[in-house]
Amino acid sequence: MEDLDLGEGGFLEIRDGDRAAAPLLAKFEGSDIRTSIVISTSNTVRLYLHSQQQFNGKGFKCSYIEGCGGVITASDGIVMSPGYGSVNYPNYQICRWNITEPSGKSMRLKFEDFVMGDKDFVELFDDGHKVWKYSTTSPPTTTSSTGRFFIKMTSSAIINEKGFKAVFSHGCPDPSFNKDTITNPTSYSTDMGATVTVTCRDGHYFAQKEHTEKESVVMKCNGDGWDVKQVPQCERKCILIEPPE
Repeated sequence: MEDLDLGEGGFLEIRDGDRAAAPLLAKFEGSDIRTSIVISTSNTVRLYLHSQQQFNGKGFKCSYIEGCGGVITASDGIVMSPGYGSVNYPNYQICRWNITEPSGKSMRLKFEDFVMGDKDFVELFDDGHKVWKYSTTSPPTTTSSTGRFFIKMTSSAIINEKGFKAVFSHGCPDPSFNKDTITNPTSYSTDMGATVTVTCRDGHYFAQKEHTEKESVVMKCNGDGWDVKQVPQCERKCILIEPPE
């Protein structure tokens, strides 16, 4: 998917086959193209575009090629094995994804789901250097200081499984909460899509104007930063006692 603007209420479905009831590979809405590459399990896909009566978007532009994998140049996005979420990946495939952060910044890659057959495997390379090779065990979150990942998936001719879904992004900086600030979960993640709920200890309040009237703040990492203008930090409430006359 190269460009997308479907307007309010519009969506585009991509299905794995030529039937309307074929498994759904991807559904695009609005202008979100983080899942920029969609891979089918056969040589046929079906596209279905739905628009509202008052359509105000310019539509979409996509290209297609034969093969499994692709080249992605983006600061954040999603990579999925062929058919992920609808059908098992096909047998006897070699898929390759080249991921590059356009500004050369460091980037993190996290596998949110990973189900591979015991004869199949996924390899990860960081700027050309092999980092790991995993089959049935979920891989760890990996950081590339150069912002260049290469993923290679190899499936055998015997057993196929659900596959994998991975997200990549800059992640978010550690908020470095002070001792009077409570987080849930306690050990929170700073990966893209992670959320953390922040509250204050008894007798404390959020000192930042953005959060002063709130009892709790939910922060979400959007890949390029937290979705708040100021990180919430708690301070002790001060009670002013006037001296007796």
